[in-house]
Amino acid sequence: MSWFQRLYETYENCREASKTAGYEFAPVAHTHKNINIEIQLDENSEMIKAEVITNEKEKYTVIPTIDDNDCRWALAVNIKTYLKEKKPYQKQLQKWADFDKNNKNNIKIAIVNKYIQSDKLIEDLIQKKILKGEGKTLIEPKDKKEKDECPIFKSINSQQGQKDAFIRWVVVVGKDKNGKAWKTWEDDEIIKSWQNFRYKVEKEKNGSSGLCYVLGKSDTFLTTKHPFADATAKLISSEDKKNFVFNGRFSTKEEVVGISYEVTQKAHNTLRWLMLKERNQAYYNKEQKFVAWNISATDLPKIGISSDELIGNNEISSDVGQIGDNEISSDVGQIFGAKLANKIRGYKEKLKPDDRSVIIGIDGASPGRKAVIYYREIIGSEFLDNIENWHKKYAWKQYILGENKNQKYRCFFGAPSIDTIAKMYFYRKDTYSIGKNEDRIKKRIIKELVQSIVEKKNIPKYIEEKFIRKASNPVALNYEQRKTVLSIACSIYKGNNKYKEEDYKMCLDYENKDRNYLYGRLLAVIHKGEYSVLRKRVGESQTKTQDEEESKSIRQTKAQRLMKRFSSKPFDTWRYLYESFNSAYSSRIKGNWVENKIKSIVALNPEGLKGNSKLTGEYLLGYFCQLRELDYNPEKNLKEIKNGCIKQKD
Repeated sequence: MSWFQRLYETYENCREASKTAGYEFAPVAHTHKNINIEIQLDENSEMIKAEVITNEKEKYTVIPTIDDNDCRWALAVNIKTYLKEKKPYQKQLQKWADFDKNNKNNIKIAIVNKYIQSDKLIEDLIQKKILKGEGKTLIEPKDKKEKDECPIFKSINSQQGQKDAFIRWVVVVGKDKNGKAWKTWEDDEIIKSWQNFRYKVEKEKNGSSGLCYVLGKSDTFLTTKHPFADATAKLISSEDKKNFVFNGRFSTKEEVVGISYEVTQKAHNTLRWLMLKERNQAYYNKEQKFVAWNISATDLPKIGISSDELIGNNEISSDVGQIGDNEISSDVGQIFGAKLANKIRGYKEKLKPDDRSVIIGIDGASPGRKAVIYYREIIGSEFLDNIENWHKKYAWKQYILGENKNQKYRCFFGAPSIDTIAKMYFYRKDTYSIGKNEDRIKKRIIKELVQSIVEKKNIPKYIEEKFIRKASNPVALNYEQRKTVLSIACSIYKGNNKYKEEDYKMCLDYENKDRNYLYGRLLAVIHKGEYSVLRKRVGESQTKTQDEEESKSIRQTKAQRLMKRFSSKPFDTWRYLYESFNSAYSSRIKGNWVENKIKSIVALNPEGLKGNSKLTGEYLLGYFCQLRELDYNPEKNLKEIKNGCIKQKD
């Protein structure tokens, strides 16, 4: 239960600081929700006004909650719960009001309770034209036009209906409507009142006295009713109706572990706060989530993001534009390394020497249940070193595809995100989604990539081999996917096999005599030679401004179509490609640049190139770098540098 201990410690250390950070920890017996409707009530429990909340920051609201599936919302409530559990909700609110009826400061609870008991909520919201309906009956809009006319749809997302809207209350106490307005979610008296009420109820129904394993104190109020880890699932539960878990192991469920009511509330609130989407600290893969934080200072990089997200693409691009064209491939690595080191240094300056970082991953175990799938504690500075190592190790020129076929890819120097790697592992030609049967594999990949980052391990070999095979079979991908897969394959192979701490270079290595590297260079030259001829066939009168748009209208070269075969039998395939090129295309190219380039590459290792054994992933490095050298040769082309991408002018 060490992860539980760390969550509790984080709550104690960081709650006060969170109040000024925009999103604060929820108090005990509370949680946070995005609220859509704000209702003002006067001291007579009449609705003064209701308004829809559209500002995302203002939606974030701390509300009282109950650690149960039924009627979970005590004061702020959503329409669905109100309609489905109206009587239990009214009964619960009445009990709370009765519990605190002698507290003059909490007249606000009584005002809200009286209004809820009057059963006018839906009718009033329809009359105020906040919701769509007639009388007390909601009517869902039939089309987009009707939705646009209904104010609530400016606050909820497109997949939700009116019943998903959440309500919070402002109570106006005074002689007129300009009296004192109390925001119930910020009222310390209301928060304290609810905590006292829930403590009493929990102790009577679900509690006992004993040793708390986290606090190390005896005779504390232990609870068997633990909060939800997210909206619908629990990490800790003793509600095993079939009695499988403890059968033959313990006499009673209390013997397993004892956790005090206060500890479980604070630990779960910390986890929900860390995983809060609005804070953008946790990585989300549907139900699977990972988050890294410091127990004393939560300012850590989001785990698994790409280098341009970590450093900022503009930060890299601005300096790339300052260096010469001949230096772009070699010096950009040094620029990237300096930017990365400076970014990591900024995080380290906020740490104390003994600060510890915690990394936790959770996932759905079964309906209504969550499980901790990964947990690691590490010295904060060491964790940041490992983050830096990952981004340096797998740095390469990236062409990252958008989320769908209509989104252009973005270019940057550095490491791809773990999400991009996992998605591209499955992508097929013109397919931009992952099937249900592949979700489980993606989760495994994500978990192993997180381990690679945190524990300073290589990316698993099966992932490396998969990307080498995908990059070697471009006919199975469209143009954008090919560029993304090739850049990721180069990243992974270079990081797993060729990375040196002092080497940031991502340029063509003219001294490399390895047969794999040289064969990759030869393939790039023969591809570029044929491509230059095919490009002219498209029509020289057409003016293209982007290389990718042009490539979509040009068929694949023979080098691309035979790339898979080339990687398995390079000598035989190369001889065929070379002979085919000379008979069909060489006479149509001005000058002898193709032949001269081939001769200079072969001269580096003529005997080594005679072998027909299968190529390693290093041939992709030679292929990638040779293509870049041919594209951006200053003697042949005019270039411009824009937004971190080099583009060729016709």
